[in-house]
Amino acid sequence: MFLIFFKNIIKRFFVIDTDKGFFLPFACFTQNYVFEFIAVIINRKQNIVVFAVVACAMLHDVGKVKELSEFPKNDYTDEGNFLGHIVIGYEMVMEKVKQIDGFPDMLAMQIGHCILSHHGELEYGSPKKPSIAEAVALSMADNMDAKLETLREALEAKDTNDWLGYNRWIR
Repeated sequence: MFLIFFKNIIKRFFVIDTDKGFFLPFACFTQNYVFEFIAVIINRKQNIVVFAVVACAMLHDVGKVKELSEFPKNDYTDEGNFLGHIVIGYEMVMEKVKQIDGFPDMLAMQIGHCILSHHGELEYGSPKKPSIAEAVALSMADNMDAKLETLREALEAKDTNDWLGYNRWIR
């Protein structure tokens, strides 16, 4: 039964948005590594609800479509500066959840918690720390993806093969 609700909510985000000019949310194109890390976690831990964590992995950065301006500018919008993609994404997903008849309140809260806590720490912008297995898995996968991307960018910016040195974002 829960699988039907997850399919329904995800389907609501897979539409053409002619105003923004994209087919799928920004996050769906950028989360390849998050999905790979989630797959590894799912294979190791039996207490994670697979379809829940996969759905949350697909939706956790959906707020970036409103946080950032349209291509090619790609600057922060006023809404993005004031609220950030975590809060914007939470609001977007909860709005869609309310449109699904019979969507379980507990499931909606769990999805919301995963979105709100996906940065893992308050100092990284999450209003909540992860407190359910799916949120912990999503946060860990997102954190690993972010750190590896930071490392890739730092290495790409170097013009030598010398030691990279300290980077405060990779800790």
